[in-house]
Amino acid sequence: MCWVTGGCFISAIENRKVPFLGSILEGTQAIFVDRGNPLSREHTLSEIRRRAKEAKDWPPLVIFPEGTTHNGKSLLHFKQGAFQPGVPVQPVIVRHHYKHMNVAWSGVTEGMLQAFKRITSQWYNSMSIEYLPMYFPTEAEQQNAQMYADHVRRYMSDKSGIPCSKYSIDDYQILLYASKFGIAQEDALVGMDLLRREAHLSINDIKKFINLFRELGADRKGKVSYESFIAALELPDTKLAQETFHKLHEVRTATHLDATASTSATTDSEDAPIAFRDFLRSIAFVTRNVTTAER
Repeated sequence: MCWVTGGCFISAIENRKVPFLGSILEGTQAIFVDRGNPLSREHTLSEIRRRAKEAKDWPPLVIFPEGTTHNGKSLLHFKQGAFQPGVPVQPVIVRHHYKHMNVAWSGVTEGMLQAFKRITSQWYNSMSIEYLPMYFPTEAEQQNAQMYADHVRRYMSDKSGIPCSKYSIDDYQILLYASKFGIAQEDALVGMDLLRREAHLSINDIKKFINLFRELGADRKGKVSYESFIAALELPDTKLAQETFHKLHEVRTATHLDATASTSATTDSEDAPIAFRDFLRSIAFVTRNVTTAER
């Protein structure tokens, strides 16, 4: 890609220490980003804007808006960084062809050793690069980076036939972390992009809540009881707290108890534990970190 485009990349800061690869990235004036550091992200956005304004002084900037490469079965949520300057972009579809194992960086915990094993599992590796027509943003898209990113993703999906996913690389990172503690996949997919925009929560925040959830005594199925629920949120044991807990459980199971049954149901809290996703929703609600519409 570097040879074909003559451009430089945005790369994870970990790649800077990788032999040979790190030298190439530095030689091409790559921008390094620390995914877990909010200050690093702000610096990256600032640098993208600066290079876009001084385009004649810099090589083209090649950005993977999904934040990774993967199996190619869908397009993950696009990050805003590439679209912040509001300038035209050249969409490119990259496809990795393989017989035995996908050589793309399809797991955030894989590591270079596992990637090397995949690359050497077949006699040769190939990839195809498809250049789509330039995308020129509208005035509205220039003022709204998220709108711009979403529209370009839809444009690339329509042109390539690759469907859009509602999840992002951040959701995958949370999924891998939660799986270490026995939290089910459907409960670990929390929608990080919405949480970041509406509740101002970061990946590190979600990991802390996962740790708290486990400390509260979640069972082997990744569920937590009513007693642990009110203890975590520092709520008194009241009828309102009981109803809130069980309404979360009702939403999850898509069952609606009538008014007379709900009172008796609240007395048997151990039979209806809630999962991590419900627990996280409760924290966002109680702390009032989300908008009225989202609540």
